[in-house]
Amino acid sequence: MNEMERVEAVCRAARPLDQQRLAQVRAEVLAAITAEPEQRRGWSHRLARTRRWFTGQHWFTGRAGAGRRWVAWVAPLAAAAAVVAVIVGVTAIPHTAQPGHTGGRLRMIPAAGAADPAVVYVVNAASNTVTPIQAATDTPLKPIKVGRSPDCVTITPDGKTAYVTASNSVTPIRLATRTALRPVKLSPTGIGEIAVTPDGKTVLVPTQNSVTPIRTATNTTGKPARITYEPLKIVVTPDSTTAYALVATKVYPIRLATSTALAPIDPGHNPTGIAVSPDGRILYVSYGGTSTVVAYRPGINLPFASIKTGRGPISIAFTPDGKTAYVANYYSGTVTPIRTATNTALPPIKVGRSPIGLAMTPDGKTLYVSGASTVTPISTATNTALPPIDIGHRPGSIAITPDGQIAYVIAVGTDTVVPIWTATNATLPPVQVGQQPSAIAIAP
Repeated sequence: MNEMERVEAVCRAARPLDQQRLAQVRAEVLAAITAEPEQRRGWSHRLARTRRWFTGQHWFTGRAGAGRRWVAWVAPLAAAAAVVAVIVGVTAIPHTAQPGHTGGRLRMIPAAGAADPAVVYVVNAASNTVTPIQAATDTPLKPIKVGRSPDCVTITPDGKTAYVTASNSVTPIRLATRTALRPVKLSPTGIGEIAVTPDGKTVLVPTQNSVTPIRTATNTTGKPARITYEPLKIVVTPDSTTAYALVATKVYPIRLATSTALAPIDPGHNPTGIAVSPDGRILYVSYGGTSTVVAYRPGINLPFASIKTGRGPISIAFTPDGKTAYVANYYSGTVTPIRTATNTALPPIKVGRSPIGLAMTPDGKTLYVSGASTVTPISTATNTALPPIDIGHRPGSIAITPDGQIAYVIAVGTDTVVPIWTATNATLPPVQVGQQPSAIAIAP
């Protein structure tokens, strides 16, 4: 297969092409291949608007005679790819080549009529808005007006609705049209994170000394579950039967069928982080005062293991298969892996100062850790830290696209988010959002 045929194959894979359209592509591609470098710049600029393209080595890998690669074709074909992207309606994004890399891999963003690409939603606390960003092109869209001082967002599992907390309400957003619906009025909302049940039927909102459920079918509130203090974090078991609300001194199990808080679990002081394994068999709670993670069986709510971590454990994340949990230790600047089959801590992984945020790629291969000044990737296969990523400012919350190819990081104090290309961990140009971004979520 020659290089022109490869480009045509890309076109055909994107969506059906009639002969007239294919002839147009062929003509434009030939023009791009034969153009002088100055003329090619226009096409490369157009592709750069969708995603920074080829950075310097092989894109298509082939051979021109014994032992020689198609190096001469690289720049013309990159320009040709821009033509294909514009005409066919597909964004062709080669991974950045690295030493030892033997060929690019194309990320294909679906064209119109195919599955929608991911959209990033950024909550802007000072401008009372949510900024959608098209992940395919890093293009900010029209901001969505929400309530006063919004600070949290969650998205239903079906990707149809986002819920954004404000000072005294929760605003549902219909994602198909990016339209804010009528706000759900509440007593003052808490400062903690909201959660949606895995079955998508209920959104759980921290309110004053309670957890208030919102029925997603009607966007109406149910009976609040009364607890002590305001919840800081809420997690839900995979079967959607039980929630756990972490407050300043305790963890409260909540029976969701009746919205009833049960007796708190309290084996230590200062609970700081909480997470449920993907299979629902283990609940981990971190305790900053004792530098431990305590394991529970959901439903039984009695501790059965205590695991030593670094100083100041604050966040917990599981791999998708549930075999390993990772704990960010704020004061020791480390991440502790825990083998869940035996509840044993593995050697700590040194990361940047004050690690706090954790985000796992969907394939479970890389964990991104935000700290005081950098984002540190961790290879979960070897539990080793990769070179830290400097986003130019203090990193905040992280969200990763469903295909795992881009991580978006809030750059605190800049009114921007910074995309990270996960194949190479290189940063892309920042994307302007609203004032004081505070939370981020991604919907397919």
